[in-house]
Amino acid sequence: MKAQIKFRMPDGNDWYVNKEFNDRQHLDNYMALVCSTKDCFVDEVWYDESEVHPSEPHKTNRDE
Repeated sequence: MKAQIKFRMPDGNDWYVNKEFNDRQHLDNYMALVCSTKDCFVDEVWYDESEVHPSEPHKTNRDE
């Protein structure tokens, strides 16, 4: 699945990543790794809904 992730960096700037992922678990693991290594958080995620099973809830490591 193709996804674009918007990270909010510690200096307040936004960093966008466009990447291909195997599934949602792969996407979640990638976001968790980036957040832990770069001290940032996920602001928004866009992905192709047609490639994702609708019953799978999407989770991020950001408190809503």
